[in-house]
Amino acid sequence: MIRTNRTARTLAAAMAAAVVLAACADDTTEEPVDEPVEDIEAEEPEEDDKPDEAMDAEEEDEHADHDDLAADVDLTAEELRATLNRLLQEHVYLAGLATGEFLTGNEAGFDAAANELTQSNTGDLADLVGAVYGDDVREQFFGFWNSHIDMFVDYTVALSEDDEAGQQDAVDRLLGYAEELAATFEELTEGELPAAASQPAIEEHITTLAAAVDAQAEGDPDAAFSNLRAAAHHMDGMAEALAGAISAQHGIEGDASSDLAGIRSELNALLQEHVYLAGAFTGQALSEGEGVAAAQDALLEGNTEALADLVDAVYDDRIERDDFVQFWNSHILMFVAYTEGAAADDQDAMDAAVADLQEYGGELAGVFDELTLGELPADASESLIVEHVTTLLPAIDAQAEGDAAAAYAELRGAATHMEMIAFPLFDATVASL
Repeated sequence: MIRTNRTARTLAAAMAAAVVLAACADDTTEEPVDEPVEDIEAEEPEEDDKPDEAMDAEEEDEHADHDDLAADVDLTAEELRATLNRLLQEHVYLAGLATGEFLTGNEAGFDAAANELTQSNTGDLADLVGAVYGDDVREQFFGFWNSHIDMFVDYTVALSEDDEAGQQDAVDRLLGYAEELAATFEELTEGELPAAASQPAIEEHITTLAAAVDAQAEGDPDAAFSNLRAAAHHMDGMAEALAGAISAQHGIEGDASSDLAGIRSELNALLQEHVYLAGAFTGQALSEGEGVAAAQDALLEGNTEALADLVDAVYDDRIERDDFVQFWNSHILMFVAYTEGAAADDQDAMDAAVADLQEYGGELAGVFDELTLGELPADASESLIVEHVTTLLPAIDAQAEGDAAAAYAELRGAATHMEMIAFPLFDATVASL
């Protein structure tokens, strides 16, 4: 049984879109490429001029090359889906945080969020693509993916200036990009993911994220966070399709569309979302932003309730749903106490919150031990959980100090760490069923 004994402005600048990626880049940044990704091959003789044996040998070599590249991806199909979903969801949250910073006039916050979006997140996505398809494709993908982020920035700038023509132009380019990206997926996967199957999902990504940006511009934080969560959760469908196609193409073990694959991906995404929404809430609280209540609701009523639904479905009678909600939210209250201490420069309050969070880590490890029937022993998960509850603290410290670059870098580090908890928890859960 879970124990539940804890209680717990504006800059009026409009930035030109052409400056956006330049402000985020340094001398080592890859140059953006605005064309779809294509396989780069040396010029070959016409097929009719090749002996049948040579053609057969070439086909075998191509398959061998695919196998060699796929070997760089040390993931099952299920893990590939979860990892893709994590990165695609993060893309949405960082994009939404960046546009939110821009629309409230926080230039430093925008630059910091945009840097994590276009360099760190896109870099990790490109690394995954490169592990499967090679370095040339990785470099092309990096620029091609970032080009649609530039279009979202154009849309946001146009919104801030009430430029309806500019908004429509950005939307038209984004929809054109959706067609190009779908064609790219079909080419890369050698038809395993047809363009007709992925283009609607890509277009939905564009429209759902645009709805969140619209709400931000309208000063409706409740709708903004609600739409942002919907856009983030939508990405699992794209991750499932991509993981399934890549796995079929390269013979990667597993089934990306199984029920268990869906649970793994959802758990991983919800734990990451917990971090991003917590960071959004503490950031709003420390800056006295208008979205404090909306961020709190997204975190407590949205993310926690979704986690509780998943826990209830997976563990059934091993835990009471309401007990889980109360216990999980208790550590969020500890983060609130730490944030209040940071705002008041009260080191004693901050130290007390840290002590509570560390103790909570041990208690949650015990809960995981019970839920998995001992398959994930408390001593195996406690250090990971304590690391979670302490990795978010440097992000809050940086927010309190007004260091946007450090805040977003630390927040992303804390969010990425959650996979280290999600994967072993899922594997232990499956072993216990």
